[in-house]
Amino acid sequence: MAKFYSVGVGAGDGSYITLGALRALEQADIIAVPVKKYGEKSTALEIIRKEFDTDKKEISELEFRMSGDTKIREESRRNSAEKIISALKDGKDVAMITLGDVSVYSTCTYVHNAVKNAGFELEIIPGITSFCAAADKAQISLCEGNESVAIIPRLNQIYLKNILPILIRL
Repeated sequence: MAKFYSVGVGAGDGSYITLGALRALEQADIIAVPVKKYGEKSTALEIIRKEFDTDKKEISELEFRMSGDTKIREESRRNSAEKIISALKDGKDVAMITLGDVSVYSTCTYVHNAVKNAGFELEIIPGITSFCAAADKAQISLCEGNESVAIIPRLNQIYLKNILPILIRL
């Protein structure tokens, strides 16, 4: 049975691609590449091209529209899932690449459940997140010993003004 791989390719530097990611790319017949618009350059694809020979693989663009209209976004997600499921039904293994890690703001999550509900085997290959890569570049530890770490997505200034004093007290 065909398999769907959700593959995190790291945070912009080819050296952050894991061995698991390279193995999944090798196994796959098709590398699915999310783009905002068909024909657009993909950062994730450029990253893997530095470390992996993509010339021997079929590359399939998946359009994930960044519209303010929920219906348009959902339609593009559904179309992408259907494209992947069609390839899987043809017996082809598909590796969908995403920047960073699959579990953090990843386009893979939009198609994962649809592929699962269609009855195909799934494998999630984690990747190096941007905040871990940033800590590496800054040569710092994000937390040590009994310390805690919280990763807070970009917040607007009003929210930060209200929440930051609370976070500092913690």
